[in-house]
Amino acid sequence: MKHATDEKLKTNPSMSKNELASSRDKFRTLFESSPIDMVLMDLEGNIIDINDAGVELHGYSSRNELIGKNCFLLVDEEYREEAKIKWLEAISLGHVKDFELALLKKDGQKFSTLVNASCLRNSSGESYAMLAIVMDISERKKVEAALRRSERSIRENKDKFKALIETNVDFIWEMDEKGKYTYCSPQMEKLWNLKPGEMLGKSPFDILPLDMRETAENIFFRLIENPQPFNNLEAISLDGKGNLINIEISGVPFYDEMKHLIKRRHQTCMLPNHIKKQRCLNT
Repeated sequence: MKHATDEKLKTNPSMSKNELASSRDKFRTLFESSPIDMVLMDLEGNIIDINDAGVELHGYSSRNELIGKNCFLLVDEEYREEAKIKWLEAISLGHVKDFELALLKKDGQKFSTLVNASCLRNSSGESYAMLAIVMDISERKKVEAALRRSERSIRENKDKFKALIETNVDFIWEMDEKGKYTYCSPQMEKLWNLKPGEMLGKSPFDILPLDMRETAENIFFRLIENPQPFNNLEAISLDGKGNLINIEISGVPFYDEMKHLIKRRHQTCMLPNHIKKQRCLNT
């Protein structure tokens, strides 16, 4: 008994009988062995043939349950009109590529697919059937949705962290492995009368007099060579007006997967009357 696909495929007069038979055999082998849903339809959308992968994908037990069924009945109702528009487009252009479509299983369960379809033409160039390849992308869509949720959560957490940092009474700052500012919270202006943006790319020691700078740098960089966080380092600095102020610094290093230092985050507070305040930065 011939398959419906074989009965619908038109002959090409330019091909010998042996060539035609070989071509049909190759197509049939590809059609039947493909792990991806392949379905052949007439120009009205009625299913002529479907491979085993397609039968399984739609949750049916045999291809006879699907042959003769209109393909649009397998499309989720919400997408049906759009699918019909794409169908006419495919007939007009001869193909449609990478069309995302929600289809239905036999039990009514929806699943996401990516459809590529091409018209089959006879020797006169007239379309007589449509061959569609349907890929189940449900898992990919789930991963994409999870990624979007994760990105949204990251953005929300960053916004919350930024709000927390910028409303903190202390000065929060970050520096790269070269000791240059990469972030300065708004409190910098209150402590040093300096605009945070003006200090990016500069060193915390650039505002110190030369006679204080070398000593401060040596002490600080010896301290941060230790990969552990540090707390309550007392120091003397100058504010934006050149006045000496007592400050207290805490810091935490951040490393990449290869254990290379990528940045350090610090917290600085003023010490009125040189009264030490216990602070710990652990975020």
